Amino acid sequence: MKKEKVYIAAVILLAIGLIISSAIQAQQTSAQLPVSEIIIPESGLVFKSADGKVLLKISADSNGGTLSILNNQGKIVAEIAAQKDGGELAIKNNDETLVANVAAKAYGGELEINNFHKKLSARISTNVKGGELVMGNAAGNNIAKIFASDIGSELNLNDYSGKTAIGLIGATFGGMINLNNNKGRPLTVLSTSPRGGSVVILDNFGNIIWSKP
Repeated sequence: MKKEKVYIAAVILLAIGLIISSAIQAQQTSAQLPVSEIIIPESGLVFKSADGKVLLKISADSNGGTLSILNNQGKIVAEIAAQKDGGELAIKNNDETLVANVAAKAYGGELEINNFHKKLSARISTNVKGGELVMGNAAGNNIAKIFASDIGSELNLNDYSGKTAIGLIGATFGGMINLNNNKGRPLTVLSTSPRGGSVVILDNFGNIIWSKP
């Protein structure tokens, strides 16, 4: 009985030794294999479907690599690329019009959404002061903007052409509302301060007509 146990133990140890030896040999063999490389030609590297249509293309420029995805009509509908501030993802419609773009910028990230006329409809971005949200109309004019400022936050509501009609400011001293004319000049200013609220009415030239207190 003791001899059988010795034989079994010897067989187990031998099996373990063979497994470890095989693993070491496999690791050494894989380490010696050369790394596969593909040199991208200047015209790019394309991948086609069985019927010969280009569906994927890899190209390179001074910023790095670009991966382009094409639809069945040969139109580029999406691109992932390297650019000077980092990565970028571009989404296009079937006419290759850019409708959405996400990119790394110097102070963070930026997301832009366009209409089918290539006009900006919305943008979310970051800058040295914080975040910013911009809304555009069909013509691409900035009609609303909310952003972080040095003193708090600001919201601008603009007319169709992009001139600010109403400006709201939140700051350490409280709130402020500017009501502007069609040229963007304040005509009525409502504000708060540690002493209370105030109202100022101006003419088109910036002269005070009436104020309280």
